[in-house]
Amino acid sequence: MTSTAMLEPEQAAAVDLIKERDAEIEELRRAITIMEAGNDALGIPRAARDPAAHSPQPGLSLSALYERFAQSGTANPKTVQKWRSRVTSLIEHLGHDDAIRVERADINAWTGALVASGLSVKTVKDGYLPAVSAAFSIAYEDGAIPTNPAAGIKVRGPKTIRAREREHSDDEAATILRAALGPQPAGLADHHARARRWVPWLRAYTGARVGEMTQLRAMDVQQEGGIWFVLISPEADGGVKTGEARKVPLHPHLIDQGFIDLARSGDPTPLFYAEGTGTALNPASKMRASALAKWVRTLGVETPQPNHGWRHKFKTLCRVAEIQEHIMDKLQGHASPNQGRRYGTVPLGTLREAIAKLPRFEV
Repeated sequence: MTSTAMLEPEQAAAVDLIKERDAEIEELRRAITIMEAGNDALGIPRAARDPAAHSPQPGLSLSALYERFAQSGTANPKTVQKWRSRVTSLIEHLGHDDAIRVERADINAWTGALVASGLSVKTVKDGYLPAVSAAFSIAYEDGAIPTNPAAGIKVRGPKTIRAREREHSDDEAATILRAALGPQPAGLADHHARARRWVPWLRAYTGARVGEMTQLRAMDVQQEGGIWFVLISPEADGGVKTGEARKVPLHPHLIDQGFIDLARSGDPTPLFYAEGTGTALNPASKMRASALAKWVRTLGVETPQPNHGWRHKFKTLCRVAEIQEHIMDKLQGHASPNQGRRYGTVPLGTLREAIAKLPRFEV
């Protein structure tokens, strides 16, 4: 190369700039080589590093994506069926079924329209968004779209106005429990009458979800180490929201009333509905729960959600009895709020001691 000493000052400066540029380019090449070697060592496919691999694909059906999610077995059949209509709602709002064309602004407009139609923010956030997000996640994981447009969407709308507490008042609880003890109509089927008799009392002393009680089988009333409990099993008719079985000790008042007389070891006969009724999408235990809610309404109870009112009532009674939060969560089947609380378990004896702290309902 020509020495810069033989060049004019302007020419020499230009040569120096070219040398600096060449040195920077060479440094970038070395950095890329090192980075690629690192990616190879980590096992990252070269195709995954190619931006073109993430470019949108034309004509990707949103409904087809949801069906792939449905067939994955990630969600139970009831959830799959319910969510399918949510995805249909988005498609109808968009006026097309092309997932590639959907942007975050479209999702925002859809959720806004749902709230404007009268749905609560919570219903849209917890019941609609997860459905479409599940469909888009399939496309995102395939590399067909660069992002999931439904992820992280904030649903905006007016706050729900609650004119009263969500739990049963003391008077309402007493009204329901008294009616449960009273005579039932002569024409009522035995399993239906048995549900009215026992499910309200079971819920008052367990705080369980209504479907978890209406699905009980004779074999689910068990004794272990001298402790009577009900086994809430995901294998029963309605399943369990968390997908995990749990044992809930029976309050002494339930034992005194004779509930354990219904126990039959190894007998899968349902206690509160006729065997062979219901479907996978509308289990008999769910239908029985709905019938109980209607019955409670006829008693003059005005709790916003007559079945769910017991869940809130139980939580309040536990706090009054100074039962620890993690024990409450275990009894009611609530997810632990942090990873540490998910380790280990709560012994059955400890759960029984907690249940025994709850006062008896005197009606």
